[in-house]
Amino acid sequence: MILLCFYSSCKKEDVSDPVIIFERPASQITVGPTDTILVEASISDNNDIQKVTVQILSINFVPVTNAMILEPNTSSYHLSINYILQNPQLTSGTYLIGISASDGTNTAYAYREIYILALPQSRKAVFLLSKGSTGHIQISKTDSLHQLHSFLSLPSDYTGSSIDSRNQVLYVLGKTTGGLTFIDANSGSLLNSIPPNTPMGPPTFQYLHFKDNLNYVSFYDGNIRSYDQNGIRQFEAIQSGFARPGALLKTLDYVYVENYYTGSGLNRLEQYFFPSGAANQILTLDMDVLSMFEKSSDELFLFGHKNGIAQLEKYDRLNNSIQTIRTFGAIQINEVFQYRNTQYFLATSSGLLRYDYDLGILSPLTASPVQGINYDALLNEFYLSENNSVHVLDAASFSEKYTLTESDSVLNVLFLYDR
Repeated sequence: MILLCFYSSCKKEDVSDPVIIFERPASQITVGPTDTILVEASISDNNDIQKVTVQILSINFVPVTNAMILEPNTSSYHLSINYILQNPQLTSGTYLIGISASDGTNTAYAYREIYILALPQSRKAVFLLSKGSTGHIQISKTDSLHQLHSFLSLPSDYTGSSIDSRNQVLYVLGKTTGGLTFIDANSGSLLNSIPPNTPMGPPTFQYLHFKDNLNYVSFYDGNIRSYDQNGIRQFEAIQSGFARPGALLKTLDYVYVENYYTGSGLNRLEQYFFPSGAANQILTLDMDVLSMFEKSSDELFLFGHKNGIAQLEKYDRLNNSIQTIRTFGAIQINEVFQYRNTQYFLATSSGLLRYDYDLGILSPLTASPVQGINYDALLNEFYLSENNSVHVLDAASFSEKYTLTESDSVLNVLFLYDR
């Protein structure tokens, strides 16, 4: 008995977690709430892996689907399964595919972001925001015959706008005279407002980014904040005021900001931890960023301009480095729409362009200048804005279906669904 106890006390404790290398799917793919996803990963450990679990979780790590459990009982295992979501009640937003692996003592976790595009039952409305009378924004709404009707005249200037079908709220962000206004998307009543700091100037607001039912706002004074549908602040990154934040991007763990430093004249990409708002990495940029998109969990695509030339750059988070991917020539990119994580539609001064990163192909789709682009996934339609007109195109053929016309320049097009 004494020998047995002595032998047991000499056994080494297992302190090594299994190693999970996520292979598929790619980060930020878009799927439907009833789709099947190919999930692949290489899993290894110094002991036999007893249990592997695959599950979809919310951005806050709350399970939203049933778990698939496997028992490999081997020290090296290649996971390859078709995971069926089977939850048609999921709302649109960013979710996580989570893989856990346990050897009975230690458990490891790995996650990939995906975007689930919910299947609304119907489109309730199309809103057009345009310049109204002096100091106002005109918000119009289409009927079933594609006729425009006045919905609201809002006393505000304009920086950006967004819509939240889950909570049925329309948001408009001013610049100097207007704040962040919360509007009931059904009745047009004003629900809330984040007022500008100094209504007489300088401008208060710089940029609006809507992600996961939160509005992320960059302020002229250097700060970045996000608000929920009730106007409650959910995130804040405080700066010294030496920089003017512009384009924003929220990912799973970070908020990325393009900051312009007025003293040095430099643009810098700055990264803040989410949700703490603590600063992390800084990188000097050689172009003005129009918009940013997540290619993978460690890479961003940056669209912008350098010396009058439109271009695309890729940011590597792990190495805090930038690489020029492609130049598009002496054109003006007005807006970019991310169709997939490697396919983009560019609204430009020379027309609508489609860029496929994987194939390295840039395809011109229209010849007339395009100021803005919006996409309705339910009806598979593109809305192309230029001056006071919006051309509605079938997304499969790019043939025009009809045109909407306002009295002044169109600022944005927003779609309201039943959820």
